[in-house]
Amino acid sequence: MNPSDIPPGIDPEVAFRVSVQISGFSAKLNDGSCVDVQRKCDEWVVDYSSYTLAKLENDLAARVQWGSSQQLIISSFESSDGEMKLEDDDSLSVAFSERLAEKRLFLYVDVVDKPALCESAITEGAMSNVFTDYGSAQVESNDPAAEPPVIDWNTLEIAPIAEEQIGAALPIMDEDAVYAFVGLSAEDERAERGRAAAEKEDTLDDLVDLEEAELLVNDRVPGEEHVFYDMEDPPMMVGMRYASMKEFRAAVRHHAIKKQFELGTEKSSKERFRGYCKAEGCPWSIVARLMADGEQVRVQFANLPWIFCLTLLPG
Repeated sequence: MNPSDIPPGIDPEVAFRVSVQISGFSAKLNDGSCVDVQRKCDEWVVDYSSYTLAKLENDLAARVQWGSSQQLIISSFESSDGEMKLEDDDSLSVAFSERLAEKRLFLYVDVVDKPALCESAITEGAMSNVFTDYGSAQVESNDPAAEPPVIDWNTLEIAPIAEEQIGAALPIMDEDAVYAFVGLSAEDERAERGRAAAEKEDTLDDLVDLEEAELLVNDRVPGEEHVFYDMEDPPMMVGMRYASMKEFRAAVRHHAIKKQFELGTEKSSKERFRGYCKAEGCPWSIVARLMADGEQVRVQFANLPWIFCLTLLPG
């Protein structure tokens, strides 16, 4: 890390670069308006020995705005445990300790709606805690024509909340649930149905009735429009599709060799791939995911300012 990058007041021995990717979301502001926020990448230098989750959220709030009905889901990807959600200061300290050699922490931030209580559960819970001067029996009626009971609001008593429910942690959606929640799974399914319908239509259009021939000929290979690209300079832009995850990984490696930077991976599996440039200060990164057909891979996010990469491959 260059000494000039370290803010005044931070000891170089405890300086840590925090690189953050904030996913695009719709900010539901407190005045009732909604603002679409584009995906954003940022980084800054902190004193990891005294850095807390509250300070991290304050730094994020200085860079992006969200509503009080929304919350942050912050994740880091560690070499030992894979994906880890940062829920308290202890988990943040563990994330720093995993990166002591590099002095650089990669974080992924999603802004989602806070979990809301089910309306039916609230209604049922409220009615179960209603008592009147006429006894503790709950008033119930299965007759839709019956008049609703008259409630004396001055005599209502609310049963206290159980002690074990106070301060209970709310469940946090995992990455797959968030992917489905924001509609990306449905988008993949719609795209796949549209592709299948287009292939079927193109297949009918490509049938050629040869003169004096009894057989119809179709020389089109389904899906071939997604396979052919320049192998010497594979495209990495958002929306590009590859025939398989194996082919995409090979294309990313070739892209890194051609652009002369060292490729690192944050998380790699059969369903998703996250890669980044290992050079200090280089924001190059890419995210791809397996599509609904279980074979093709689509580039979901690409931050490709590789010209800012300062460290080339050895040799």
